[in-house]
Amino acid sequence: MTSLAILGVALLLAVRAPRDVAATEAISLRLDWTIYGGNCSWYLGLDRGYFREQDLDLTIKEGSGSSTGVKLIASRDTTFAYLDYTSSALGIARGMPIKAIFGIQRQGPLGIISLKEWGIERPQDLIGKKISTSTGGSGGQLFEAFLRRNGVPPNKVTLIGLRGDRVVAVIEKQVHGFVGFFTTGIPLITAKGASINVLKFTDWGMNIMGPGVVVNTETLTKQPDLARRFLAAASRTWKDSRAHPEETVAAALRRFPKENASVILQQLKLALGAIDSAHTAGKPIGWMAREDWEEMQRTFLEIKEIKRPLPLDQYYTNELLPQ
Repeated sequence: MTSLAILGVALLLAVRAPRDVAATEAISLRLDWTIYGGNCSWYLGLDRGYFREQDLDLTIKEGSGSSTGVKLIASRDTTFAYLDYTSSALGIARGMPIKAIFGIQRQGPLGIISLKEWGIERPQDLIGKKISTSTGGSGGQLFEAFLRRNGVPPNKVTLIGLRGDRVVAVIEKQVHGFVGFFTTGIPLITAKGASINVLKFTDWGMNIMGPGVVVNTETLTKQPDLARRFLAAASRTWKDSRAHPEETVAAALRRFPKENASVILQQLKLALGAIDSAHTAGKPIGWMAREDWEEMQRTFLEIKEIKRPLPLDQYYTNELLPQ
């Protein structure tokens, strides 16, 4: 190679290098909680370079609850968020500038977990029982709506709000069961050697979607390509996680080595099992069904968490999904 050619290559690299660096955009993803099986898949995509391939420099931040998360995404404190769609839908109905763009747990993960010895196998078995929910939020109202839909008078079941560990409360028989994500709760309680029953809301006429990706509407308006690139990487991430759960957990544990690998893996497998609702079977991960959002809104109107129905396209869009 001549000196002139070498000089030309050097000049080309010098010109291109700043542009390449500038093309990598720093973004953040806020999780719903601290690390657990339901949110650990993102680390697999990070390790496999899927976000970097989209010129995205992703930082994943643990969360402290979806109710907090919707406020952070509404204020643009984070670029994207992985949040429970219950909190997201309520935030949207109350005027927050956010939208769901990638549904993941499209089959509702809510359920009632109880010790097998109590014989709670159908909603009618809850009569006369003490059931706990977390304090605050809409969990208690959703539970009462679940009871009414199944012909159980809510006043026949004692609902107890607990601030402490609901798993411990069930194990120690302070309550007969608790309302929560079965995808998270089952491994936690069986890890203590308990035999359990689970009433899944979806099996008894109520599908309340679980977590998915949420974004500020300003990002959709001003940076739609950013959202598309993020979802292209997210789609590959969750497809791979579904196919390789053990590798997914290994990626998470490289960051969180003190976590219980067995519990995380069981939680992940349960979460992956909740990817498809009755209306999304055969559709790619991320795609959301109008019927599932109709059910969500109808339920929130029923329990008076929202005052008036909104056009469903204010809650979600499928337009940014990879083709």
